[in-house]
Amino acid sequence: SPTSSPTSMESVASDRIESIVIDKNRKVYTMHYPRTVLFFMYRMTVMTLHDGFRAFGLKTAHIMPRVPRDAKKGDIVIWIGSVYFNHKLLKELKRLGLVTILYQTEPLPMIMMNMTNQNILWGNDKKYDRRLKTEKHDNNGNEDDTVVSGETLVLTLKNCKSYSRNWDPSIYDEIWDYGKSHTDAINACRSKQNSSIIPRARYVPSGYLEKWPHSPDFQQDRSDHVVFLGSLKHGRQKCWNALLKSPVLKDRLKPVYDLWNEAAFQNFTEHYPYNKMFISFHKYCEFPRLKESVAALEPRAAIIMSTKGLLISDRCYAGDEAEWEGLLDFVELGEMEKVYLRMMNLSLSDRQRLVEERFEKFKIKFSPKAILERARIPSWLAKS
Repeated sequence: SPTSSPTSMESVASDRIESIVIDKNRKVYTMHYPRTVLFFMYRMTVMTLHDGFRAFGLKTAHIMPRVPRDAKKGDIVIWIGSVYFNHKLLKELKRLGLVTILYQTEPLPMIMMNMTNQNILWGNDKKYDRRLKTEKHDNNGNEDDTVVSGETLVLTLKNCKSYSRNWDPSIYDEIWDYGKSHTDAINACRSKQNSSIIPRARYVPSGYLEKWPHSPDFQQDRSDHVVFLGSLKHGRQKCWNALLKSPVLKDRLKPVYDLWNEAAFQNFTEHYPYNKMFISFHKYCEFPRLKESVAALEPRAAIIMSTKGLLISDRCYAGDEAEWEGLLDFVELGEMEKVYLRMMNLSLSDRQRLVEERFEKFKIKFSPKAILERARIPSWLAKS
């Protein structure tokens, strides 16, 4: 009822979840292309999915891409990744009666422009950069490559003129994604077209992991650098260069892109001389119009939050910002300096208190079980 307290409403929701009968004999398999760097890159997603399904009593296994020896009809297989694919394998698994899920890990425009049907494909920077351009001819008939504005991609999405061939319902039963903007866009297209053309999309971001290294408390003798975790390629360099013009941030920005296993990441959190300050901005962030429609919060947010870091992010789609409200700061690139100064002007104890408050909220809202519940996966399990 409108007068129900948040606590009573949560209790009712919990009762509904508990009343759902799930077949616990089903098993969930996750897999991705066996490239070494991907094992750590996708680890947060894999662990979130496994912890979430285990919370409902299901067994899970992460395996190499193959038909599982003990698989049976009704089991679930989740292919993780939007760069490498093995559609042939997933189609065979679906034929055998397994439920097949594609978990997307890349920005939606990149996925939509990747219109190839190869079994395994690699979308490298040069290929993607070319696809972000449109051919134009001058009066003499010569080609003139002009970078597309974000407007073109947004209109393509809104009008559903194009969708990824990777969203083939003969291969995948559902699409899961780290971005609320992505799933909203896919489901909007699904509702405009015959729903049999595009699978249903669910928002299933990476979340809190109990067994994950925490960075030390704020310390006076640590540097005041602000760290960006990730590559400066994929159209990020232009935004990075803009941040370097900030008189406050230019000497404090530190890109880190050499953490490819848990040992290296733990060493980074425990021993690198940086405090717990991080920034994030999007792939191809030079297209500001994309932020309004399809810019999802970067997946590394869950890594930073689980590490007990303070995160300042570039603005995102409104739905993504709503999901993460109160856990980090969403601002335009030009405002990051102000937020950084505001945080650094806090005393160490106040800054640590802010970290702890956000971390505790993150632990609850983004627990793997809560993520699956909000995505209505328990009820889907009971029906599928």
